Amino acid sequence: MPRHPPRPPAPEGAPDYRAIMESFAAYVEAERPDLSSPRKVADLLHPVLAGKMQEECHVLLLDTRNRLIRDETVTVGLAELLPDQWKAARDGAGKATQGTSA
Repeated sequence: MPRHPPRPPAPEGAPDYRAIMESFAAYVEAERPDLSSPRKVADLLHPVLAGKMQEECHVLLLDTRNRLIRDETVTVGLAELLPDQWKAARDGAGKATQGTSA
C-alpha cells in the first residue's frame, strides 16, 4: 500500500491525529470491539474521523463474530467535487445518454 507524504504539524489547539490513531490501535488490539451494528461502528470511528478536513475511506476487517481485527485506511482525499457538483455531473451525463438513444 502506498505511503502518504508526511503531514505538516497540526495547528495549535488541533487534536493530535497520531496520538488518536495510536490510542485507537491499542484499544482495538486490547479490546477487539464488537461491531455488530452500524451504531457501534459509528461510535467507534467518530473520534477518529471527526474534524477531518478530507474524506477518508476505511475498510474494517472483522472476524466471524463481528469483532474488529484492524482498521485499514484505503484512501484519503480523492473526491474533488462537492455534492451538488456530483449531482450536476450525474444529471448531465444522464441527459446526454437519453438524447442519444433511438
